Amino acid sequence: MFADILRVVRDFTENLIEKHKGMMMQLACSITDNYQDAEDAVQEALLILSGKQQILKDLDSDDAKNYIYTVTKNRSINLCKKAKKCVTLSEENAFTHIEGEPDARAFVNELGFSSDTALVLETLPPEDRDLICYYYGFGYSYEEISKLMGIPPVTLRKRMQRCRKRLAQILER
Repeated sequence: MFADILRVVRDFTENLIEKHKGMMMQLACSITDNYQDAEDAVQEALLILSGKQQILKDLDSDDAKNYIYTVTKNRSINLCKKAKKCVTLSEENAFTHIEGEPDARAFVNELGFSSDTALVLETLPPEDRDLICYYYGFGYSYEEISKLMGIPPVTLRKRMQRCRKRLAQILER
């Protein structure tokens, strides 16, 4: 039985590596600016992802690609923070590999959103949901989100204030 479980995890991880390791390495290298650190970040990401088979049932889906991208990005950033060296993603390559818009449901575990929170976020307009995901989920500053969304930071702060009020009203029901 234990051998069967190990075989399933190994097969899943091999499939993951075959399909996505190139994108993961490119992303990690762009963040760490060092091939060895990038390899370490990708290895850490693969360890995390190997335990997420239930979330990553279809490795070719947009949700899976977004999740893999996010885990790799976060591992790379964490590795840089530990080493006190990090390259900021430029706005041109920040979301090159993300398919579609941020999806709170795809990142329930990685972003720290509960399933209930993800459902509540689905009730918000897409631009408000994206703002919440970028700010709380991905950890981007208002200035970084401003570049991504093409909206002034001051407008984003006001929109965030309205989002928080709307979320509070929804949660009170």
